[in-house]
Amino acid sequence: MAPSLMGMGNSVPVGHGGQVEIPKAVLHIGLEVLLGRGGGTISYPGNKQYRALVDSMKTHYLSPTTRKLEKTRIASSIVSVIRRFNPPGRILRKIHLHREFGTK
Repeated sequence: MAPSLMGMGNSVPVGHGGQVEIPKAVLHIGLEVLLGRGGGTISYPGNKQYRALVDSMKTHYLSPTTRKLEKTRIASSIVSVIRRFNPPGRILRKIHLHREFGTK
């Protein structure tokens, strides 16, 4: 059975019949997760919440009895939780835009 978060709210299905509880207050603040490495992403508030969500599922994910397909479902459920926020959460990737030098 999947672990649950404290401060119960809405639940998200994980694996075969497992549920993870998401605090109601968290679902109503919105969330942006920044992909990348370094201090900017580590200290970003949305990434801190994301890591807390991942940590809540880590024991179940790393269990020797958890099969590969269930691990895929756990990862998908994390993305689902982020997208269920109000407003919907987003996972963002930084794209370096290049402009031609000397143009206006």
